[in-house]
Amino acid sequence: MGSISIWILPLIVVPFAVLGLECYTCLNQEDNSDKCISTVQLCDPEIHDTCSTNVRWGVAFYWLPAVQRIHYISKACDNLRNCEHRRRQLESRCYRDWWADWQCEDCCMGDRCNYYVVLVGPPWPHPDCNDCFLPVCLHFHRMLIGFNVQRVALSSRLVFGTDFPSYNQASRPLLYQALFFHQEFTDQAYSSTFSRSISPLLPQKDIVQEGQMAAVPVPLNLANLPKVGNLPNVRIPTYARAPAGAPTIVHISVGGFHRAHQAVYLDDLLQSNAGGERWRLVGVGLLPFDIPARDAMKAQDCLYTLIERDQKGDSARVIASISEYLYAPEQGTNVMEVMADASCRIVSMTITEGGYFIHEGTGDLNVEHPDIQHDLANPAAPRSSFGYILAALRKRKANGLQPFTVLSCDNMQSNGDVAKKMISAFAKLADPELALWLEKNNAAFPNCMVDRITPATTDVHRKLVAEKFGILDQWPVTCESFRQWVVEDHFPLGRPAWEKAGAQMTPDVLPYELMKIRLLNASHQALCYTGMLIGHRYAPEAMADANISKLLRRMMDEEVTPYLKPVPGVNLEDYKSTVIERFANPAVNDQLLRIGTEGSARIAKFVLPCVRDSLVAGGKVKFLSFTVASWIYYLGQTKDETGQLLGFIDPMLARVQAAAVAGKDDAKALLEFKEIFGADLAGNAKFAGQVDEILKEFYASGPSGALKKYVNSA
Repeated sequence: MGSISIWILPLIVVPFAVLGLECYTCLNQEDNSDKCISTVQLCDPEIHDTCSTNVRWGVAFYWLPAVQRIHYISKACDNLRNCEHRRRQLESRCYRDWWADWQCEDCCMGDRCNYYVVLVGPPWPHPDCNDCFLPVCLHFHRMLIGFNVQRVALSSRLVFGTDFPSYNQASRPLLYQALFFHQEFTDQAYSSTFSRSISPLLPQKDIVQEGQMAAVPVPLNLANLPKVGNLPNVRIPTYARAPAGAPTIVHISVGGFHRAHQAVYLDDLLQSNAGGERWRLVGVGLLPFDIPARDAMKAQDCLYTLIERDQKGDSARVIASISEYLYAPEQGTNVMEVMADASCRIVSMTITEGGYFIHEGTGDLNVEHPDIQHDLANPAAPRSSFGYILAALRKRKANGLQPFTVLSCDNMQSNGDVAKKMISAFAKLADPELALWLEKNNAAFPNCMVDRITPATTDVHRKLVAEKFGILDQWPVTCESFRQWVVEDHFPLGRPAWEKAGAQMTPDVLPYELMKIRLLNASHQALCYTGMLIGHRYAPEAMADANISKLLRRMMDEEVTPYLKPVPGVNLEDYKSTVIERFANPAVNDQLLRIGTEGSARIAKFVLPCVRDSLVAGGKVKFLSFTVASWIYYLGQTKDETGQLLGFIDPMLARVQAAAVAGKDDAKALLEFKEIFGADLAGNAKFAGQVDEILKEFYASGPSGALKKYVNSA
């Protein structure tokens, strides 16, 4: 079972709710996707009648392929032989047949087994029969990988019902409510989070037992920082954190990238004490999958381990620049107060493209988005980043303070301009007087370009930190050694001296943005869908395919570079070679599914601007069209060329996948999405024709055949 010892509860009944960014009510009720609910009942009549008594159903916030509204629970062992019947029942209500190849297996324990098994954790042995139960467990494990449950674990905040049995009791099921959160789950590493979650309730064992360092890994927190500093090859911070009242940056959505990028620049600056800098950084989480971040940051005093990886090896350091972490659903008032305080100079964000509520067809604010509608109706209790920003600005206006600077650090061209446009549009709807105040006071929204490849944190990384460096860290982050930050220098209330930590401050970010987004980010899109379709799961694997590398290089050379403006101090040929080297870095081993997340937004932001530039100049769009066609084909499939099931993470998944499946080799079904392609590209004969031609080749020859044909053509 790997290097982590896992104790498992013997009796479990769990609701299995599959939700994307949209939420759904019960299957046997009318679809209510426009209203997000906080709890979901299990509505399969056969199970609901049996198991609903005294059960408080939980909600799972994660994505699975093709399905957005299935609630599923399966009784294991002696009831497994009924699963084919259950599959057919659910199939009639499912969006498409996404598990048709699932074969049922009988439990070797026969009549002795009446256990329920939850399908959202690692495979486990039956507590009374480890060996004989293993085939069923492995079968469930294959289901997990097949469903591409890439981000599943149990929160450490389990709220158990009153019917909790003793560890070996087998008389009745355990009824409980659980919150699920995003946690990268792979077949190489079983989740230790479940073990950590229930460990206080079970016989105690060390979390890390096999393969650990001679000394037990040191739990990361402020009290243990001197011990961590004594570990070999680990750097620790030696500066004192600034107190409350010091100049403050509030960062919304603290994920892996922020912790590997902006927080590191500030940590470097504070450590060097250049200019006597005393800045405070407060992190904010908004969404349910920020719960593990909240728990880890609280347990570790906002410390975390950064592992920089390159072909020379791994280096470890502890980052301390984040002073405080606030979870907005529980601490919304605190979030608004710290942003409204006079000490707050900057509010920065890494909320991804989808967090800006852009209607891709028009480029305007999507006022119909449920979060926007909620925050317009509930200004004092917002749930979006825009809602919190406006609530804080409203308080600052009332207190006679100037607006803070809003710094977008997301991978978007002119990200500051986009943030200004969307927040201003929201302000005009929510509070016209506040919108005028922002305009009158010249609220600052500087642009910036950010770059650092940062894979999603998995248990593999936790194990690496524990075994190689001797640190027990719930939320480390790994990244490449390369980093770049180019920032438009417009901060009316002041800023840290980031340039002393390696950032480039400039009056014009646009040339750097275009270079990075159109060479690196667009190439990422070309890499990920084709790579996954051929059977790869990690970037270095895909880059080892000569045809994939050729696709990226030809697209950059022939269809992107000719339309880029010169970038001060940068040789574009060297930059492109560096991009190829970074993608192929085996030490970073970036996940293709992470790169392909939110394809509907990333294709629109990274690839289509290149298409438009080339079309205006009368240039080629063959490889850019290949990238778009690979995404459409990917949406229409369930398996790659090797027979492994594909994963999908996209807020528009239900709609775009339905169109791809219905359209098959007709690209028009997807190109008609004007919120992605706009009216111009949907109606452009050259582009639409090229995408359609390549998509038909995908269906005729398969991904490898289509790739080989087009990258080797004139």
